Amino acid sequence: MHSPGKSLVGFMEQEAAIKYMRDVCAFGKDAPDAQLLQEWRAAAAKIGQPMGRAGKPNVSEIPPAYESYIEDLKAESWLAPKLKKSLSGATFKYVEIDQLLAMQFAVSTERSAHLCKALSQPPSMDQLMELCLPKTPAAPDLNFSRDGRSMHITTKNLSLRVANEGRMEVQTESGRQLHVGVHVDLPVPLLHVVRFQESCYLHNGFHRAYGARIAGATHLPCIFRDVEYSDDVGFGQQDTFSLKLLQSNNPPTLGHLTQGRAHDVQLRALTRVVQISWAEYTVDGI
Repeated sequence: MHSPGKSLVGFMEQEAAIKYMRDVCAFGKDAPDAQLLQEWRAAAAKIGQPMGRAGKPNVSEIPPAYESYIEDLKAESWLAPKLKKSLSGATFKYVEIDQLLAMQFAVSTERSAHLCKALSQPPSMDQLMELCLPKTPAAPDLNFSRDGRSMHITTKNLSLRVANEGRMEVQTESGRQLHVGVHVDLPVPLLHVVRFQESCYLHNGFHRAYGARIAGATHLPCIFRDVEYSDDVGFGQQDTFSLKLLQSNNPPTLGHLTQGRAHDVQLRALTRVVQISWAEYTVDGI
């Protein structure tokens, strides 16, 4: 099963691009190298000149009329603890879309259209607040299955990550409990922009940002953080561009996706799987 998408494969080096098109796009594992090379060259040609002000979008305050909305959002039980820990220091801003640096390789236009189906053209600020900063996010689409002493977590959300592993102590009403295993996590379901070394990156919300821009929005409300380390931006995953490229003179941006400078592809339906296995036995002499 495939879905139409827009890809920034033209920014990749030749070898990586061909592997990406085999693994992620619908060309197939047996597609001739010559065909994939032609696709990559076409994608690279569409990129064109560097985007003006890449990484330097206009960043302003969210209109005062939405202060109470933001205060209510910050008090939500699913978000308030994160604002004190992993999102400490975060603020809420109104950010220009096209100049945001894009770490993600592609967007599914089908998924984007589904997420943004309620938007008018152009979208109203009320619609954008509900889309980008929802007070009640949709429940994560996670499926759990067990096979003997192995557990599988599967999801279509490719942002699922193992956030921690090993020994974890958890405070409960009955006291502290010892857990051994993995802690999986999904990004906070808000449009999320981070600023690292004076450049702004879209950290989360690519499909919503793309759909809103296509509907006519030029700026979006978001949660906004200044970060000190590249790991906080989200580099290092197999499905993100490198820091070297994103800090170059011609980096990929949201504008490349929204201004007809990305390559049309068919994306394969991929599933993220986290597997946890365990054993329990007694030995002699340890």
